[in-house]
Amino acid sequence: DLHMSEDRLHQELLGRLLTTLCADAFAERGIPAKSIQSPSSAMRMLKVSEALGSMTDSELARECQRWNVPWDPDMHRDEVLRRLRMHLRWRSLPLDELWKQSNLAGTVG
Repeated sequence: DLHMSEDRLHQELLGRLLTTLCADAFAERGIPAKSIQSPSSAMRMLKVSEALGSMTDSELARECQRWNVPWDPDMHRDEVLRRLRMHLRWRSLPLDELWKQSNLAGTVG
């Protein structure tokens, strides 16, 4: 943006630097920080992901319903967490990155 103030530009660049420097640590926890390009979004994702891990099975089932994630009562807890965290990643990606990843996975036609 050509009309961005110096202060806003400075904040934007610092955010990108922080995201880049911490990208590996986020990636180890399943957070695609490089794709998100926002340290605050990556931190929010990390907090939600960690909160999911501490939920009871019935709380996870409610989250699946709330997020419209397919769920079955016989599903193993690890699979429920995997699905919820995948949904969390997908909804946090910019549309162009989501499109690119879905094409790579063969889910878009």
